[in-house]
Amino acid sequence: MQANARRRIRKVVDNNHIQLSITLVQTDEINRALPETRECICQLLSEGYIKIIPTNGAITGTDEPSRKGFIASRINMAYLTSEKGANSLQNKMKANMKSSMKNSADILILHTAIKQQIDYLVTDDKDIKKILDSFKQDIITHL
Repeated sequence: MQANARRRIRKVVDNNHIQLSITLVQTDEINRALPETRECICQLLSEGYIKIIPTNGAITGTDEPSRKGFIASRINMAYLTSEKGANSLQNKMKANMKSSMKNSADILILHTAIKQQIDYLVTDDKDIKKILDSFKQDIITHL
């Protein structure tokens, strides 16, 4: 992202047109992004234009990061979910086992967007649509 993109983001956030949020899962991925992208996003985060929100659900017990950098949830950045919710997340993860950590990260991001009633999810992840469709079978969402 270049200075022009940062300026446009600042303008729409300042005018209350949008609120930008990311989860801790995405910060792990940002840390592995290209330097210019990472620098831009980190600057917007430090200025308060992007807020970090806790994930709705948590992943524990992993040692290897995903291809994009996600390792595991952090206690202070995740809402614990009910047993029913945990079972649902676990079933989604089992159903999307192509790359368990990548899909775990995607599933947490989607689950959080749905539970937090986020209007739009911006991603360049081509696999996320299939996972979102599986959520729509269980949860009513406008995402």
